[in-house]
Amino acid sequence: GCSNTSNTVVVINPLPSPTASNNSPVCVGGVFSLIGNGGLSYLWSGPNGFFSSTQSPSVAAQAPTQSGNYTLTVADNIGCTNTAVTSVIVNAFPIPNIISSNKTACAPHCVTFTVGSTTVLQTTSWSYNGGNVNNGPNTQYCFDASGIYTVTADVVDVNNCKNSTTYTVEVYPNPVADFNFSPLKPII
Repeated sequence: GCSNTSNTVVVINPLPSPTASNNSPVCVGGVFSLIGNGGLSYLWSGPNGFFSSTQSPSVAAQAPTQSGNYTLTVADNIGCTNTAVTSVIVNAFPIPNIISSNKTACAPHCVTFTVGSTTVLQTTSWSYNGGNVNNGPNTQYCFDASGIYTVTADVVDVNNCKNSTTYTVEVYPNPVADFNFSPLKPII
């Protein structure tokens, strides 16, 4: 018997170890950052057809539908790939509305304002015509003079998302009573 031996060296390379994270939760109108590490090339995919080949992209938060899982695929120098996932939360901003006891009034008159919202509010700040800031879910302003007044409610919801709304009140002057008495002349 003839025999022969051959040796082959097999190298098994470890997979890359990617990490994926983000800075959410964020509010609509903000920016969330996807943070990737652990590879030489990066490919992100996510909700609504999101794709990016940037290691750590910054993304404009335009809608709550951007919430969800973002998958990072990394490759090393010999083409081995691995994935990691991070979950992003994009919160809608509150949509406040002002409810008033009067849309129009005669001066002097006090008007009560209450704010409502589609989400639970944490704080409300009120101002009218740029001044007199009050805090709380409702407020009352007394208008001493006629004019058009703009009442603003700045709200922050439980997700720390902010928004504001305005309401216009028109205050009319009180009519002035004019008492002109002329003496009656007897009819002859």
